[in-house]
Amino acid sequence: MDRSYIDFEPDYQYRDEEAHDIIEFQVKDFRKEQLKVQLSSNGVLTVCGERPSGRTRWIRFRKEFNAPKECKANDFRVRLRSGIPYIKIPKRYCSADFSTGCTYSNATSLIANSRRRQTKSREQSKERG
Repeated sequence: MDRSYIDFEPDYQYRDEEAHDIIEFQVKDFRKEQLKVQLSSNGVLTVCGERPSGRTRWIRFRKEFNAPKECKANDFRVRLRSGIPYIKIPKRYCSADFSTGCTYSNATSLIANSRRRQTKSREQSKERG
């Protein structure tokens, strides 16, 4: 039997916290073994999953983020709590910048700012609709 796939864009929340950032995905009915989180050698964090939705139909998603340059695969922590995957990305502090205090990498900042804009845009769309 051939599988047919339904691709979808999962809702997610990117939280910028003091010591780390957290990406929380809203992917209903996915089990741990149906999800995969990978960090490629070129610094792309990929979160994907697929699960059956009938005899030959499957639902799947794939989302990619640029990871902070200094992070390694074992720096990330992934938890599945109540069916929701949480990815914790540690912030690396820079001791060279004394003028503004310790700051985390520009890459992390760019990701967080992009996620905030997307979330704000979604909220504004919901308010209008």
